[in-house]
Amino acid sequence: SYKSRKDFTQHQLMACLILRTYLKTTYRGVIEFLAVSSELREAIGLDKLPNYSTLKKFADKPGVMDAMHGMLATLAEAVASNNPEQYLDAAMDATGLETSGASAHFVSRAGKTRKKFIKVSVLILCVSLVPASAVISWGPGNDKTQAGRLIDRASDAVTPDLLYADAGYDAEWVHERCVDWGVMSVIKPAWHKADGSLGGLYRSQMTETNLKKLGYGRRWLAETFMSGMKRTMGSTLNATSERGLMTDAMMKVMAYAIPGRPEDAVRFLLITPRTAFAKTLSLSYRELDDLLDRFSKAFGVSGSQRGISQVNTQVPLSSSSQQESILNALQNVFPPDWWGAEELLYIVPSSGLYFVPWSLLETSYPVITLPTGGWVTRKHAARAPSSAPAV
Repeated sequence: SYKSRKDFTQHQLMACLILRTYLKTTYRGVIEFLAVSSELREAIGLDKLPNYSTLKKFADKPGVMDAMHGMLATLAEAVASNNPEQYLDAAMDATGLETSGASAHFVSRAGKTRKKFIKVSVLILCVSLVPASAVISWGPGNDKTQAGRLIDRASDAVTPDLLYADAGYDAEWVHERCVDWGVMSVIKPAWHKADGSLGGLYRSQMTETNLKKLGYGRRWLAETFMSGMKRTMGSTLNATSERGLMTDAMMKVMAYAIPGRPEDAVRFLLITPRTAFAKTLSLSYRELDDLLDRFSKAFGVSGSQRGISQVNTQVPLSSSSQQESILNALQNVFPPDWWGAEELLYIVPSSGLYFVPWSLLETSYPVITLPTGGWVTRKHAARAPSSAPAV
């Protein structure tokens, strides 16, 4: 507004909103948090604190959603331009966020059913788990409804080599839209014909053999992003208005998407039966990523194919010394006594840490990697023997 004193920039207010989402607190709560943290105020550039109503009014502005779409495009463009020669693949998927704090168990016991929720559709870059575009809408609904807008928004920033999607996006026009984008689409087909055949020029090529050859298993990285976002940012929205719900959902995508700086040291949150504390590695995210790239190449796997589990059997035996050297370097990064484990170690990795060969690290106790933190609380029928690690 022209009447505004302009005490705060839009960048500062947006940073406060993303911080609010990250902390899973209220507008008042984030102001109270900033009041006791001089480091955060300095990082955001705040000489004084805004009123909580200032944040609420800013969040309700129509341009905030457009700004967040632009921020996602900027992030994706930065990932693609960081290494233009790198093979780039993407995946799209959707998930739902609850509009009520009532648990599923309570709703079931009350004899009610949830008729709608906020649907979050995201197209992510597999190499970094950074979203290139997002669409927020009401659910339930067919995933294909949001496919066109996802592709259009992502195409403004990046052009990956491959795009993976599940059967919910199976349609000939989705393949055609990807062809216009200059991207090869790999979408699991949904059979509709009685004889089991697939119609369409592009759909007919999506056979089980071709899907496996094109690394369709990479599609799970989209679900990894969704799982991580809901675990860290929460799966429930607190807003009451439609615009507020849509904005809060997009804020969750933004808060989870913003990566740490590559030069920052890798940090772990270690949880033991007695305490919980943070621990910092001796190398940065960039240095760890370079080390993992060297490890992959020593086994004949390109950095872009990490996670496809394709090891080149034609790698000469002379490279075994190189493999052992890199493995020793990883062993120095993650020494057995660094974790403080005695009987069993659970690791819930994120980002590039998914590709650390945990099973090859020498420890006297089992090492078990889990896709989600909630698995730690489950009972396991069998555990690996203490003489060898298991992944």
